[in-house]
Amino acid sequence: MTSTEPASPPADPARYRRKGLGVGFWLLIIFGFGCIGLGVFVAKYVPALTARKDPAPAATVEPWRKSSTEPVTTVVTPAAAPAVAVPAAPAGDYSALSARIAELEAGQTRTLQAASSALAASALFQAAQTSRPFAAELSAVEPLMGASPDLASLRRIAATGAPTRASLSAEFPAAASRAIAASRRPDSRASLFDRVRHALGSVITIRRIDVTEGKSAHAVLARAEVKVSEGDVEGALTELDTLPPAARDALGTWRVRAEQRAEVDRRVAALRETAVRALRETGTAS
Repeated sequence: MTSTEPASPPADPARYRRKGLGVGFWLLIIFGFGCIGLGVFVAKYVPALTARKDPAPAATVEPWRKSSTEPVTTVVTPAAAPAVAVPAAPAGDYSALSARIAELEAGQTRTLQAASSALAASALFQAAQTSRPFAAELSAVEPLMGASPDLASLRRIAATGAPTRASLSAEFPAAASRAIAASRRPDSRASLFDRVRHALGSVITIRRIDVTEGKSAHAVLARAEVKVSEGDVEGALTELDTLPPAARDALGTWRVRAEQRAEVDRRVAALRETAVRALRETGTAS
């Protein structure tokens, strides 16, 4: 085997002289300067060559215009219309128009008042059919229809009311029996026999209701009873007026009550007819 031993230094000192720089050193130097020059070139010219143009600025889009595909609403402010001179209307036209408006307002007022009067009169009519007082309903009618003889007459009866037709019909037979008995009462010139007969007849009174023809008390009372049962109190009173005075007086309280009912019916019917006629007239006038 061959052993490698380190070279021993030369024995001649002259051989220790300084050696010159080799080719490798100078190549290294040249390479360094080349790198420096290349760096300067890249730093100076490459950015200018590779620079891109700035993109065009984005179009400004209004808040309400989000996309070109969406419909665009264009707000157009109309130009002010030119002033047009309005010719002045004659003074007579204004007067006629004002008069017509006043006439219409007056007509409406009359219609409302007539309708209110008709409603109040109808309420009074319904209340007066009963036997209870109807002062409240009468007070509602008075300011609407004004003073009248009908209202004055009703005011006397409104506080107590008037009997119903049904109650008068139920009370009539007893009142008619008293009238028959009174019609048989002998006068001062009657004989003793007539007086005795009357005294016996007053204990039991027999009234014929099947006889309706003639002027006898039985016939008159029979016709009056039919009318009362049908609700015709006014007609019954007319029949009873033909009775002899003694028979009429015997009806007493029943006649007074019947006259109250007849008066209430007559007065209330007149008020209602007046109110309805006024309402009809206002409707025709309009």
